[in-house]
Amino acid sequence: MRPVRLQLQGFTSFRESTEIDFSDCELFALVGPTGSGKSTVIDAICFVLYGSVPRYEHKGLVAPVISHGKLEAKVRLDFAIGEREFSAVRVVRQVSKGNATTKEAVLECAGEVLARGAVELTAAITELLGLSFDHFTRCVVLPQGEFSRFLHDGPKDRQGMIVKLLNLGIYERMSRRAQTLANEARINCEVNERRLEEDFADATPEALQRARSGLERLQALERTVREATPHLAELSEKQRTAQAATQEALKAISLLDSLEVPSEVTALGARLSLSVSDLADAEAQTASAGDELAVRMTARADRGPREPVLEALAAHRSRRDLARAVAEKANEVAAATSRLDGAQAAHDEVNARIEAATASEEAARSEHAAHDLASDLSVGNACPVCLQLVAELPAHEVPPDLKVARAESMSARADGLKAAAELNAAAKEVAAAQAGMNVLEHQRNLLDAALAEERDEKTLTDVLAAIDEAEQGVEAARAAEAKAIRNARAARREWEELQTAERKLRRQFDDRRDRLAALRPPPTEGSDLAGDWGKLALWAATRAPELEKEAAACEASAAEAAKEQTVLIEDLGRSCRDCELEVVNGAIFETVMSAAAQSAAEVKGIERGIAAAHELRATLKRRRAEAKVASGLALELSAKPGRFESWIVEEALRRLVEGATRTLNELSTSQYSMTLSDTGDFLVIDHHNADETRSAKTLSGGETFLASLSLALSLSDQLSELAEKGAARLDAIFLDEGFGTLDADTLETVAATVENLAATGRMVGIVTHVRELAERVPLQFRVRKNQITSTVERVTDLEVQPA
Repeated sequence: MRPVRLQLQGFTSFRESTEIDFSDCELFALVGPTGSGKSTVIDAICFVLYGSVPRYEHKGLVAPVISHGKLEAKVRLDFAIGEREFSAVRVVRQVSKGNATTKEAVLECAGEVLARGAVELTAAITELLGLSFDHFTRCVVLPQGEFSRFLHDGPKDRQGMIVKLLNLGIYERMSRRAQTLANEARINCEVNERRLEEDFADATPEALQRARSGLERLQALERTVREATPHLAELSEKQRTAQAATQEALKAISLLDSLEVPSEVTALGARLSLSVSDLADAEAQTASAGDELAVRMTARADRGPREPVLEALAAHRSRRDLARAVAEKANEVAAATSRLDGAQAAHDEVNARIEAATASEEAARSEHAAHDLASDLSVGNACPVCLQLVAELPAHEVPPDLKVARAESMSARADGLKAAAELNAAAKEVAAAQAGMNVLEHQRNLLDAALAEERDEKTLTDVLAAIDEAEQGVEAARAAEAKAIRNARAARREWEELQTAERKLRRQFDDRRDRLAALRPPPTEGSDLAGDWGKLALWAATRAPELEKEAAACEASAAEAAKEQTVLIEDLGRSCRDCELEVVNGAIFETVMSAAAQSAAEVKGIERGIAAAHELRATLKRRRAEAKVASGLALELSAKPGRFESWIVEEALRRLVEGATRTLNELSTSQYSMTLSDTGDFLVIDHHNADETRSAKTLSGGETFLASLSLALSLSDQLSELAEKGAARLDAIFLDEGFGTLDADTLETVAATVENLAATGRMVGIVTHVRELAERVPLQFRVRKNQITSTVERVTDLEVQPA
């Protein structure tokens, strides 16, 4: 186990978030003043892994780890075991004053949660490292004040620790397992003995010999059947072929007997000849009608087109209509001119009347000028005579002569307007009538010019009559041609129907002849259906007697083959009965082959049974030996409880003391070695005092530190090798204090030992305030504490002081 990164927040003196990066660390020192928090780093590692702090008396005590004034403490440790990296996290939250509980505890590896919860996390770490909390604080983390625990433990406590470390309880389980294996082996032996008696009772050499003799007889019969089978197949094929030939001959005879010439064949030939003649006549009439139509169409073409004649006759009729329209329009112009003259006279008369009335009105107004001026006054405006403002209009009656003059003037003007309107309307009527006559005269002039070189109307009428006569001739010729075409089509349909009937009869003939093709009927001419039918019927009458003779010969051949086959099958049946075989439905070959295969399988089964029985006896012998060994082991392990375990513990302690002696001898400059007393206590041999042996409890403080360090290093080295499953390799060790009790020479030796230990690839961390030792370490984590929190600074590339 090798720490990689430690994160603390709210953990005792580390109130604020702090991260310590152990990556690329081999040898480092946690340095700082007393109380700065150096040992707290070691406490945090133990706490996040096991949920306990070494310096607390009670293992489950967690409330004190929360910083004063904080609600929770959180610690995370990333560590590596071999190539795998893990992350452990514990969070403790205060629930009441003086009380706290674990809020979160998680162990992960590559994103996978391996444990969740405080108890489960502690158990997972114990399983992963192979160390309990007590073992961890003896082998990996040697906390302040706990260096000498393992050295001073009593033999019973030390042996109990070794038993737990090495998981020696496995030997008790091994005893139970050995007894179980012995019982299982005995049961297996009993089962195999019953199998030999029951399942392999017939797996004997005698049974094999009997089976092989039966197989030889069946194999001889099999050879006989195989030799006879081709001849039987040949006889069956001969019989089948003869029977098939007989059936074919009888079938052909039946076809020949049923062959008759259809009655409609002769009549069809005469009808078809007549139809050919009628078709030729109809096609000739069609050609003649076509020629007549061509002559008629030529005559019609000589008469010229109809449309120009019709257009010319229409132009003559339009000329007559325009002449009448011009005469009528001239009468309208004359009438309109007369009406215009009357309107002009009436207009002139009204104008004269207006002039007279106007003069009379002017004379009356001059005579009554004051009254005329007064009529134009209005209130508020100046008078045109006195220029005074009019306050009230004067009341004057209109003079009678002035009133009469005004009325006459107004009446004359109204009549003038009416006369002017009538004059204007008459003028427009004359203009319109004249314009219409001009248009008609223009149209008449155009037609006159167009008809100047055209034939007269009578000539055109005669030409049109000739055209009508030519077209009637064309229609008559076209009708005659259509009738001839219909007659030709009817004749062709009749001819085609007769052709279809002949083809149908031809197909019937071909079908009947094809059914007789195997008998080689005479060839056909193809053009004379009646002749072909007659020739075929004559041939059938002569071929039938020949086929009757062939059928009789085939039937005799089939009977002979069937008789020979029956004799051979009866001989084979007797051979089968001699071999105690029952043949069902005449299946001799299948019965013999099946019996031979079953006999061969029986022989192989007995051979496999003999081999299996031999193997089972060997297995039985082996299982009996295994039962004996397992039973003996179980008896040995259970007969003297604790003896084997004590021997293992003694061996482990011996090897532990040997490793500690090598380290202590080096640390003490060959002054001290370690050994065990008869009661299991650690003893120290003082080589500078005549190899005096004394208890480890009599050592001074510095000597105790060296001995405890030697034991811790030896235990850490030997643990993975001695443990039953092999504990995780302990790639790190942390030493907390104790260095102040050493003299300068011993301190130098310890420093060199620690440096050599780090050179083996193990991470070594020391907690010290001894300046001489700290200066020997190239990497320091300097711990300081201010008024708020502890902090850690990683300092590298220090100038190492020479020894």
